[in-house]
Amino acid sequence: ATIRHRTKLYEHSEVARGVVPGHEIQGIDLELPLGEFQSICRFLQSIWDSVCKDVEIQEPSKLFMGDGFDQAVLASGGVPRDFFGIVKEALVIAGERRENGVGKRRINEAARTYSETTKFPELRIDIARQQEIIEVLLFDIIRFARESKKRNCFHIDLEKVETNHELRHLLDALADSRLIHLISDNTSRLAANLQAHPTNV
Repeated sequence: ATIRHRTKLYEHSEVARGVVPGHEIQGIDLELPLGEFQSICRFLQSIWDSVCKDVEIQEPSKLFMGDGFDQAVLASGGVPRDFFGIVKEALVIAGERRENGVGKRRINEAARTYSETTKFPELRIDIARQQEIIEVLLFDIIRFARESKKRNCFHIDLEKVETNHELRHLLDALADSRLIHLISDNTSRLAANLQAHPTNV
């Protein structure tokens, strides 16, 4: 497996090396874009139900209140590892407060904690020398999308980004670390950081 936008599969030189997608190899996407929200919900629901069955939780749906499950899907960007990390943290918070389930508010609390304890440390390791600038960029995106535009997504002009290699690298790093999420493969829209500052969608 490889990250498509970070991988050069073919090099044309005196001796051509590599493989050409569509000819020698065929691509298989291992993740769904966040725009396919219902498909992601069904996928994560099947994993959730299976895990709950293994640990003998009889009614797993009752652990969520209202739109808690959908909010957990949004906050995780549809990434199973992050989904379970956020839900686990939310259930711990709910348990400490003697609540019977988790809704949007607890998921949002858990998402912030999960980002601070897990996602940000991972990002800092991956981009150690650019730590400060990438965090500034992330919070600028959050301020622009959520506070200024009152939205949980933003649109990127890919033609302009392609001419700014440093900016493209930073955006790719945020996407790779799942702090921003691709909404659709057919557009350049990216979801704002739902983990560090989850929104009530």
